[in-house]
Amino acid sequence: MKAVRAAIEDNLPSAKTILNALNNPIYKMYLLFLAYVFELVIKVNVELQSESPKLPFLLNRITTLYKKLLRSFKKKDVLDKTRIHKVNINCPGNYVIIENLYVGAKTDAFIKLKNENIAKEELHNFRVRILDLYAEICYQIKKRFDLNDSHLKYASNFTPNIALYGSVW
Repeated sequence: MKAVRAAIEDNLPSAKTILNALNNPIYKMYLLFLAYVFELVIKVNVELQSESPKLPFLLNRITTLYKKLLRSFKKKDVLDKTRIHKVNINCPGNYVIIENLYVGAKTDAFIKLKNENIAKEELHNFRVRILDLYAEICYQIKKRFDLNDSHLKYASNFTPNIALYGSVW
């Protein structure tokens, strides 16, 4: 923070540009949203990079992340009646109304707090970009993992809870 103050006091144009950007509510919304969504993705990514065996947990972790992301932008009734691996992520008819897109609690609170300072068009554009990001992340997950893979389902039988207490698929 001292470096930023020093740069501003030295009247550096780049420091002023950065400060203005950080004071822009649109950028703040993006940063809050990215912090929310990347926390979800990074948590799974870190677990996948673990040196200990994680194969039995893989399907559950990926499916949980995928469902959470889908619930943020897909209609509930579509998710309720469609098997997770068959959900068409690119069908706009299955998206929630853009205003109902889930952007994370902190982002949502910020939007409500700063609502009068954000133009409706900017807020709409923000939500459209967020929708695109959700769809892209889901597409990338689906591209990399077959959520209906019989081998992953079988491997999930070796988690401690299932191995000890049953409920094998």
